[in-house]
Amino acid sequence: MSMMTSRTQMELEENKFKWNVGVNFLNIISVLFNNWREMRSVVDGLPEVQRKTLNNDIRKLIKNVFDCILIYGKDCNNKLMDQIIKSMNDDFHLIIEDFSAKEISTYILYMYAKWFYAEDFTENRLQVIAEIKNFSKPDPIVEFEVIFSICFTIYVLQLNLDNSNLFKSTF
Repeated sequence: MSMMTSRTQMELEENKFKWNVGVNFLNIISVLFNNWREMRSVVDGLPEVQRKTLNNDIRKLIKNVFDCILIYGKDCNNKLMDQIIKSMNDDFHLIIEDFSAKEISTYILYMYAKWFYAEDFTENRLQVIAEIKNFSKPDPIVEFEVIFSICFTIYVLQLNLDNSNLFKSTF
C-alpha cells in the first residue's frame, strides 16, 4: 500500500473529508454504505490489516451500484437491490435476509435524484451534504476522486487526439 493511500485512509478516519457541491457521487454512495449496519458488521471488529484488504471489494461494490444506476436509470430499485445482495453475498460472505438491501437501494436512488435531477442544482446538493453531515459516520468508507477533474482530463486527451489526427491528415 502506498503512503498516499494510508494517509488518505487516516484522514477519513479522522473525519477530514471535505464536502462540497463538486464531490464525486460515488463518495455519497460510500457514505451510505459506511452507515449501513450490514457493511459495518463486515468492517467493524476486523484488524486494520484485514480492513485494508476489503477496500478493493468495497470500491468494486460502490462502482457496481453506480453503474447499475447509470445503465438502468433512476427507477432501477429492484435491480439495484439485487446487485447489493449479490455483492454482499459473493464478496463479503454476508447473506442479507431482511429488507435492508431494499432500504439502502431506495436511499441511494433518493440521493441520486436529489444530486443530479434538481431544478436548483447547488441548493439540492447543499441539502444532500447537510443530510450526510448529520450521519453518525459522515465520511466515505473509501474515497473517490472528483469526477470533474477526470472528465476534464478525458476532454483534453480527446482534444489532443483530434488535433494530432487533423495535423496528420493535412500532410
